Parts: sequence; structure tokens; C-alpha cells
Amino acid sequence: MTKSIKKTWTNSDDLYLTTAVENGLPSTTIAKNLDRTLSAVQTRRHLLKNSLVKQKTSSNYTELASSTPDGLKLLTLETGLPIPNGRASNEKVRSQLRKLFENMKVGQSFVVPRKFVYVGHYLVNSEFEAYRIRTTALSKDKEFFRIFRIA
Repeated sequence: MTKSIKKTWTNSDDLYLTTAVENGLPSTTIAKNLDRTLSAVQTRRHLLKNSLVKQKTSSNYTELASSTPDGLKLLTLETGLPIPNGRASNEKVRSQLRKLFENMKVGQSFVVPRKFVYVGHYLVNSEFEAYRIRTTALSKDKEFFRIFRIA
């Protein structure tokens, strides 16, 4: 039985590891080439991946701050701007769903895209309180749902 000796990771080891992973080399081959255990290679790969993600997200914040259009002030209170109406974007959808629910009888159903399922539930809970509905996905990717009236 051989005694395991912990070695510190060098910059060249990290560079080889990231390059080998990008090129699709199996972890067992990387471990053999670096003279390390498979567990050590996988742990280091995970740590390097997380540090790269942190570097990318922190650099995105500085890019965002430097790429704002002229006249836009970050983290500054402003007055006199028009307040957007949050319901305007769904009002057309709400009116279409409202008409469907008004004419809907128990046992009937209709199909909606996934983004309108919440709108349907909201309408039933706020305006058609006596109704009970169920939704089911029509495909594996859950892009379209069928809304049933069950009561």
C-alpha cells in the first residue's frame, strides 16, 4: 500500500487541467498525467470552474457600469419620470382569457402558452372565484398547457 503525498497545485498544473478539460480529455487520463488521484483532479476542476464563474460575474458588473448610455445615472434618485403601468403588457391576454372563462362550462378546456398560465390562475382567483381549474403540460418541454375547468 502506497502512502499518498499531498502536492500543491501549481499554475502550470491548473493550466494543463483547464486546457485538457476544454479539449475533452477524460479525468482519469488527466489524473494519470498529473500524477494525482481522480478525486483530486475532479475537486480542483470544480474549484477552478467556480473561480472562473466568480471572475466573469464580477467583471460583468464593471462592464455594466462602464457601458451605460449617456444621461443614465446609476444609483441616483431621480424625479419627474413617467411611472410604467405593470398591467399594460398582459391586458390584451387578460381580456382574451376573461372572455374564454366567461363562456367556459365545467369539463371544457383550452390551450395557452406557458407564460399565460399564471395569468389564467390570477384571473380565476380574482374574478371567477367559484371556478376551479387544473392545468396540464402538453409536451415534455412544457411550452404549452391545457387549462381545464373542473368546477
